[in-house]
Order: sequence, then structure tokens, then C-alpha cells
Amino acid sequence: MGGSAFESDWQNVASRLRRDLGAQIYGQWIRSIALGDFCELTGTLELLTPSDFSASWVSDHYADRIRLAWSLVRELSSTEINVRNGVRLLLFSNACTGGSKGTINASIRSIVLI
Repeated sequence: MGGSAFESDWQNVASRLRRDLGAQIYGQWIRSIALGDFCELTGTLELLTPSDFSASWVSDHYADRIRLAWSLVRELSSTEINVRNGVRLLLFSNACTGGSKGTINASIRSIVLI
């Protein structure tokens, strides 16, 4: 993970999402998201969720909002969001390599938005 600036930026994004989506939706879908990694080279943000279902739901329903908020906070022209089931053994995950090296249960919902 990228350190305190990375985590601070995610907190900023989470605050925006809470304000925009409301406390109930935020609490149900967004609060449980954990940060995986961020690759500055590719603009890929990895987000970890508690289950495959929540990864799919967040990817399908909130990825555009997350991508937009992350792009605004990080001042990026394009961002790729990888939403994964975070209940797995994570050994060497890295957003720059797609997170597959050294992981078990590499269930990925990937969205590339440019």
C-alpha cells in the first residue's frame, strides 16, 4: 500500500461518497471497502471487499463514482478500478501487475475508464 498520502486520499474519496450516496448506502456498500494498492504508473486503484458479491455489486453500481472521485482527488486523467474479494491470502498483490502474482482466489472485477 502506498502510505499516508494514499490513505488520506482514500478517506477524502470515502467522505465524498458518503455525502453523495447517503449514510445508508455508504454504510452498506462503501464502508467495508479496504484499500489494496495504487499504481501511479498505470493509474490502477485496487479495492478489496468482503465477498465476491459485494465486489460485483460495487463494481457494477459504484465504480464510476469511485473512479471520478479518485481521479479528482489524485488529479488523474484516467483511472482503472480493480474491485476484488478481499477475503483471500494476499502475498504479493500489486496493482501495477494486476494483483495476480502470489495471490490465492484472484477473483477480479476490472473496469477501465478513460
